[in-house]
Amino acid sequence: MTPQKQLYPQSYKIHKIMGKLIDEYFQNHLQLTWDEAVELHNRYYKDYGLALVGLLRHHKIDALEYNSKVDDALPLVSYNVVCGFDRVLRGCIRENTSRRTPRTKVCRKIL
Repeated sequence: MTPQKQLYPQSYKIHKIMGKLIDEYFQNHLQLTWDEAVELHNRYYKDYGLALVGLLRHHKIDALEYNSKVDDALPLVSYNVVCGFDRVLRGCIRENTSRRTPRTKVCRKIL
């Protein structure tokens, strides 16, 4: 089970949206057809556990650019995910981000 399926209600379809964003990244940045992009994404996911690992190993992509086009592109604000889903998580994020703490420290503290 992917983290997106565990963190968000299934009704948000975050896993499906993220898969589409990953497929679009493969298609646009590797200049593949849609079917080739989906196939390669699935192969890297199966082989490495994350499509990103395959992209880094075989295509030397910029991981930060990938993150901006995939993870950061998820429409979580439109779903009001943090504000409406988990009060403890919401409070922890609000407390830590108000001090401009790097996101990695916030994640480690939450987990």
